[in-house]
Amino acid sequence: MSDLNSRSEFINKLENLIQEITTSLENEQQQSQQKKNNQKLESSDEGYFFKNDDYYGQQGNLSSTIDVASVFLSQLSKFKEQFEQTKEILLLVPLEKTQCQQYLAKNLELYRSKLQPSLVRSLILFNNSEIERQKVEEIKKKLQYYIEYQPQQICPIHKQIVEQVNISGDLNFSNRLLCKQCGSYGLNIQVFLKEYLMDFFEFKINSETTRSIINKQIQDLSNLILSQKNLNILYNDLNAQFQQRISIIDDIAGSQINNIDKLTIMANDYVKTQDDFLKWNQQFIKKIQEKRQEDFEKVQSEIKSIIYQFDFASHQLKQKDTQKNIQNFPYIYKNSIKQLETCQVLSFNRNDQLIATAKANIIVIWNFQNCLMNPIAELKGHQKEVSCLFFDKNSETLISCGGDYDRLIILWKYLGNNKWIEQQRISNTLGIKVIDFDYNKNLLIVGCQKGIIKTFEFQPEIPLINEKQEIELESTQAIYGLSLNPSKTFLVSCGQDSQLRMLNMDINFKRNIVTNCDSVGTRVKFIDDQSFVLVQRNGWFIYYKIEWNTLKEMQRISLSSENHDFIFTPIYYNSDKQFLVVKHYKAMYFLRRSAHGYFEKQTMPLVYESSFLYATISNNGKFLVTWIDKQNEQTIKVDLIQHYHIYELQQQNA
Repeated sequence: MSDLNSRSEFINKLENLIQEITTSLENEQQQSQQKKNNQKLESSDEGYFFKNDDYYGQQGNLSSTIDVASVFLSQLSKFKEQFEQTKEILLLVPLEKTQCQQYLAKNLELYRSKLQPSLVRSLILFNNSEIERQKVEEIKKKLQYYIEYQPQQICPIHKQIVEQVNISGDLNFSNRLLCKQCGSYGLNIQVFLKEYLMDFFEFKINSETTRSIINKQIQDLSNLILSQKNLNILYNDLNAQFQQRISIIDDIAGSQINNIDKLTIMANDYVKTQDDFLKWNQQFIKKIQEKRQEDFEKVQSEIKSIIYQFDFASHQLKQKDTQKNIQNFPYIYKNSIKQLETCQVLSFNRNDQLIATAKANIIVIWNFQNCLMNPIAELKGHQKEVSCLFFDKNSETLISCGGDYDRLIILWKYLGNNKWIEQQRISNTLGIKVIDFDYNKNLLIVGCQKGIIKTFEFQPEIPLINEKQEIELESTQAIYGLSLNPSKTFLVSCGQDSQLRMLNMDINFKRNIVTNCDSVGTRVKFIDDQSFVLVQRNGWFIYYKIEWNTLKEMQRISLSSENHDFIFTPIYYNSDKQFLVVKHYKAMYFLRRSAHGYFEKQTMPLVYESSFLYATISNNGKFLVTWIDKQNEQTIKVDLIQHYHIYELQQQNA
């Protein structure tokens, strides 16, 4: 078999392999997409904590599979294109040494003729922009080829192959390349050319990208931050050195390196500036980033307050007809703390000095003072995500409940000195969505999947909880909201079945009133003994009164037109100040109950970029703490996602 036939056979096999891999990846992608679509159809099935109605859903792995297959297909397509371009070379390059060298020398001239100085200059000097990666890679390949096949030169004194470039500064060696016998006064040509050309080229690209990112982050903070100005000044100081080297590289790209003077200039410039470039890359950017973070922490609170107040002022100008009903600016940003793990539930203790939060299946206890959160303990007992947290108002005893994959109720006893122990655990048959507490009877009430409400007797002196009663509603869908009236005579519930129920506790939940809603009920809250508010997933805030054992709708307010929301953020209401805070979709809304008994929006809401927003408010109504996450396809500022955000609430007396 001839050499040409062998190469042709190899190329055919490689083409067949590429096609087989492409077909396999496309099939895998289609199957994963089909599974993902099937999971969406089944997302309304019961028994799952992270459903579309609750949280993310269990589709992360399938989405990852589809994304990976897409990446592989894209890379394989690029490889196939490059292979088609080089197939002719694989067939035609001679194997015999002399013929191969002649072939390469001929193609070297072709490569050099295509490498124009204007192209190099247009790419490298294009400051503060994203350089086209494809053109960059083409130039790098050409430079690399050029370096590898540099013609050998002979030392004029010792008649040996030149290996080094003179950097001694000695006049006896000036304008001369060095061989081994010339002494150790130079740099290896191949080494320094590679670093001078290739490393600088890569460094220049990376430094521009890094600078662009830093500038963008600083600009997002404020045009007043001095760090951006300092960064530009320091960068411009170094840019003078960049331009000198860029000019040299530009000349190199358009001509052969046969001029000894140019090599000498390049070598001395390399020794003089290489350390500076490396230090700038490794240390300077790090210092700038540290300085940016320091400035960020100092001005973030002030800037956000300015932005919020600016938005509020704009809203006032646009809404002059309703300006008389708008109160003072109600929230001021104070602090943020990053946490990567999911936190869908938060709860303050009785005196607001502690706050319990979730970290997936772990409970974190934080010391809360002066708008700062410091972790002091981690409680590990749940196997899966925590759905509810509740502090006893007479002690530091904590009750935690698990969702559909955990189904545990755990009672944590405080031992002092920031230590808790697991006092008791109950394996529930269903995932728990919401809890409320009757302090008159020490009765814990939980809303579960399958339309089940359970009650547990709480004995705080031990402490201990015992299951007391199970109430089955007519619906078998999940319960999302529960609330007891102050006299503990009525319990209202809402949930996935789009029905509002009021149960009479005095007669053991036997009598109940059912009202149909026009959307899923996500949260409900009594505001006094005979009235409560309901929030639906379609964005309606509804105010009800109990009159003669019937429910009468008194008021409707549209919070948002979005028919989408997640649970796990209860309504907060301060009866003394008639102040109410409620979450829907991506925002926290602030309302106040007026003297005539109806609710009014107090001001513009606190709006985030993600609907994965979870929050709690301190018992005294002074602080709001939120945590947000994002969907995979969303683009959100890094300083906003997976952070706790702490706000001080500015309330006025009713």
